[in-house]
Amino acid sequence: MPCEDFDLADRNVIVATADQMAEIVAFGRDHAAGSLLVHCMHGVGRSAAAALAILADRAGPGNEAAAYAQLLALRPESTPNLVMVALADDLLGSNGALIAAVHAYEAATPSKTIRRANRLAYYEDNKSSYAHHPA
Repeated sequence: MPCEDFDLADRNVIVATADQMAEIVAFGRDHAAGSLLVHCMHGVGRSAAAALAILADRAGPGNEAAAYAQLLALRPESTPNLVMVALADDLLGSNGALIAAVHAYEAATPSKTIRRANRLAYYEDNKSSYAHHPA
């Protein structure tokens, strides 16, 4: 999926789109009978968000926090890409519950907050390493 693992949609960085998230959820549904391996460059942001979307879709409405807990049980170091989580939240009609589950857990887990801050600092120091929309 050609997008950056970037948590903000307002910096002209190429981030995931609603169409891409719809493809992820559809793929998860198409393969509901089997196991899935979801991966990206580092295995903590984009892939975690994709896996969370699939888990939340399978868990159904009202089980967003349980889906996130399941993701953390599988990949404790994950910090799901927030742009993608918000897109999944909209797509699944979670009314903010999916993104709220991520924010609530991370607010109580300082290491997650530090990881997000470090990723943003890396971006600030290395903007040319990220794909941006043409001016």
